[in-house]
Amino acid sequence: MEAYMKYEEFIAALCQKIREVTKGWNGTSIEFRTTPQNNGRTLDLLVVSKQGKKMNGTYELSFHTQELYEALAFDKMDLKHILRIVESKLRQAGEVGKISPLEVADDYEQIRSHLIIRPINYVKHMEKLKDGMYDLIGDIALTVYIHIGFVHGAYVSSAVSSEYLEIWNKGKEEVIKEAFTNTYNLFPPIMLTGLEAYSVMDTDIFQKDAGYDMVGVTNEVIFNGAVSIFLPGVAKKLSDILGEDLYIVFLNYDYAVIHPVSIIRPEEIRSLIASVNSDSPDEEGFLSDMIFTYRRDSDKMEVVKEVYS
Repeated sequence: MEAYMKYEEFIAALCQKIREVTKGWNGTSIEFRTTPQNNGRTLDLLVVSKQGKKMNGTYELSFHTQELYEALAFDKMDLKHILRIVESKLRQAGEVGKISPLEVADDYEQIRSHLIIRPINYVKHMEKLKDGMYDLIGDIALTVYIHIGFVHGAYVSSAVSSEYLEIWNKGKEEVIKEAFTNTYNLFPPIMLTGLEAYSVMDTDIFQKDAGYDMVGVTNEVIFNGAVSIFLPGVAKKLSDILGEDLYIVFLNYDYAVIHPVSIIRPEEIRSLIASVNSDSPDEEGFLSDMIFTYRRDSDKMEVVKEVYS
C-alpha cells in the first residue's frame, strides 16, 4: 500500500478528487455515511449529491470506501488507478444529468414512459426498499425504476419512491402495470437454447413437442434480463412451447433458467443452485436462491416450498 496510507487519509484523497472534478457543478455536496451491518462491520459510503433544477431532481453517486481502501491495502489497485475510477464515474454522472428525465419526475404524464421494472433481492436490499415501490414474489422485489439509459457503457436507472404515488395521484397497481409494459417495449424478451437466441413471442419458430429440457430467458441487451419471465404473457408462452408447467430459477439479475417440471426435481435444482453459487458467488448480481414454478392451470407464478407432484 502506498506509504501505508491511513483510512482517514484515503477518504481525504477521494474527497479532494471529487472536489476537483465537480468544481463548477451547481448544488453539489459530499457526505460520508456509515451504517452498521449484521456481520459486525459497517458499510461506509462517500455520497456525492447533485441538485437538479427541481427539488425532485437530486442525483446521488456512492463510492464504497472500504472496498476501495482494501483494494489499495492489498495492492490490487494503486491510488492513481482508484482516483481515475472515481473521476470516470463522476464524469459519467455529469453526462447522466444531461439526459436524465428525473427533472420531470413529479409529472406522471411526462415520466410514465420512462418507468420500468427491475428485480432485486428483497432480503439484501430491505433498507433500500423501505420507501420503494414494488411487488414482492418470494424474495424478489419487482421494483419500479426510472429508465435513464446507457452512459459510457454502463446502465443507469433510478429507484422510484412510493411517495410519488401521492404526487401523481395514482395507485401502485396502475403504475406497476405501466412499468411492466414499458419494460417489455424497451427490453424485448428473448429465449436462449444452446447458442441460438429467439424472440419469446415468435410463434412461428417453436413446436410444443420440440423437446427442450432447459432454456434461458433474458432480453436483447442481456442486462436486467431476469425480469423478462415476469413480463405479461412470457411465462405462459414458454409453458405453451414446452407443453407443461415450469420450474424457474435465477442465478443473477440477467437470466432466468427454465425447466419443464417433468424432467427434473426441485431437490436437483437446489443442489445445482448451491453448487453454482459456491463455485462462482456473484454477490453484486445475486437475485434469488428460491425455486419458482409457473402453473398453467392458474396462470400464476409462485415459490416452490415442497416437492412438486
